Amino acid sequence: MAQPSTRQAFDDLFDVIFRDRVPRSPQFDLTPTAVWQLGVFSDAFDRSKPISLVETISAPVQTDDWTLWRTTKMKDARSGRSAIRFNDYIEFSAIPEHANTVRLGQLTLVDWVLNRCQLVKDSRSGRTILDSNDISRRHGCPRLVADFLATTIAASCSAAHLWVGDVAETSGLFYTAT
Repeated sequence: MAQPSTRQAFDDLFDVIFRDRVPRSPQFDLTPTAVWQLGVFSDAFDRSKPISLVETISAPVQTDDWTLWRTTKMKDARSGRSAIRFNDYIEFSAIPEHANTVRLGQLTLVDWVLNRCQLVKDSRSGRTILDSNDISRRHGCPRLVADFLATTIAASCSAAHLWVGDVAETSGLFYTAT
């Protein structure tokens, strides 16, 4: 399990990414089953530790931790979804295939993080609306967003192992990707 301060930081980021934004998203069908799915994922997330991913770092030597681990928009780095481009300096690879099979609404759990854990600015004023890096700074943990992504991948893999095949289709817990 994560350290207590890291756990609180994860909880804060989880609230911003999932609890606060998912139910209001057009990709999420706000039905009792879907809300229950979010609760089940929340429990799986709480029990998960960050999964070990291969980190490829190509930053200049003098880059500080806050600059190195800052992200504005993550994206899939390869067509097979086995790698994620975290920022200009970091790519994560060796993402398990089944990490992208569990869905919450229309998106996979990993897609929720990729889509929601980014810098969002108001188009009119230019004011920052959401910056997940602010939570990292508040808790003094430069790697928080990266560890959150790795924990989400671990929770998704855990859910994929728990609900596979017919069980996933009939349990109502998660929808599997096709």
